[in-house]
Amino acid sequence: MNGPIKYTEGFGGTPGAAFHAVTLLKTLSHEGRLQILCLLLDRDLSVGQLAEALGLSQPTASQQLMRLRAEGYLGARRVGKMVIYHLLRQDVKPIIEALRDAFCVAPQER
Repeated sequence: MNGPIKYTEGFGGTPGAAFHAVTLLKTLSHEGRLQILCLLLDRDLSVGQLAEALGLSQPTASQQLMRLRAEGYLGARRVGKMVIYHLLRQDVKPIIEALRDAFCVAPQER
């Protein structure tokens, strides 16, 4: 017998790594947030542009953007009266790209 299994032998070496993964998965489990992150992979966009692209009201898009900013996934900059959003967490970009490529892109575009 090899002895008891320690948690650090599992997910990423630390319990904190599992917490961060679960937080990301919860964020990505919301359709609107996932779509926003997919759109922001390729370009920076305003709340109006995101709302229009996704067929959401501006208040709904703003609510999801605020949550994504609070969780540290998005950054924002002001350009005149507009706020432009961009993906801040480059470490999650490959995960979002994989989800976009698998599920968000039309089959003929894959």
